[in-house]
Amino acid sequence: MDIEFEWGRDTRGYEITDDEPQLLLALPDLILPPTAFGPGGKVRFPDSLPAPPPWLAPEDEKLRIVRNGGRLVRYRVAQDNLDRIFEDFVNIKDADGARNFYNRWGPLGENGNIEGRGEKVWFLGLFISRMNQFIEAWSNPDKAKQEHFIERILGPDGFGVSDLEYCLVFDQQTRKPRRMLRIPNLFAALWVGLIDVLTNEEKVLRRCAHCNELFTAGGESGRRLDAKFCSDQHRVLYHRQKNAAASDPAPGEPRRRGRPRKAAAA
Repeated sequence: MDIEFEWGRDTRGYEITDDEPQLLLALPDLILPPTAFGPGGKVRFPDSLPAPPPWLAPEDEKLRIVRNGGRLVRYRVAQDNLDRIFEDFVNIKDADGARNFYNRWGPLGENGNIEGRGEKVWFLGLFISRMNQFIEAWSNPDKAKQEHFIERILGPDGFGVSDLEYCLVFDQQTRKPRRMLRIPNLFAALWVGLIDVLTNEEKVLRRCAHCNELFTAGGESGRRLDAKFCSDQHRVLYHRQKNAAASDPAPGEPRRRGRPRKAAAA
């Protein structure tokens, strides 16, 4: 199934501020019920939400990511691009990482592209925390614990993304009908990316053995399904460090240089 998704970002980028919003309108993530939240598109969750990630302090509740006032440019997102955007998002480690993500891909919802509004860093962190909760549950090697945790996360009703359009369109090139999923915003696109990678048997999420960041293997990622590294560079660095550690002498046993001494005659 193809996706149809077009999004926008500020050409001058985004910045983090604690100033009060210029527009006194309620942000969607503040007015949704406790089992659903999202800027411009709702995701229905079980009742128990995860704790905010450790890089969010209480004062971060005032921080927002806002536009720098440049020109808003649009770009189209294909499936392979969506995988890359998803990887960048789930690997955000702090507020600066969040800003870098916005500079590259734009905000989660339309409000983030309205000057003076922006999106809350706190909400972004909670979103990342929830996604990583799903990912860790799916990757648990203990199948019994995996099934129990996934069942507890999903609850009896599961979770869903609203405002998606599942369409049948006529392809002008093939002259045949085809399925199309139209996505309204980046927030919904990221959840579509998560559902796809967790339920697709042709690709899998793994943690790089060198940097510990999540990456997609298999599918259209260009990496083998059993890949252990996010890039060839990290594979080389990992084995270089491993070989260097193996060649170091054990503590208290300094490496001798030169020819070995002969044993003294008895």
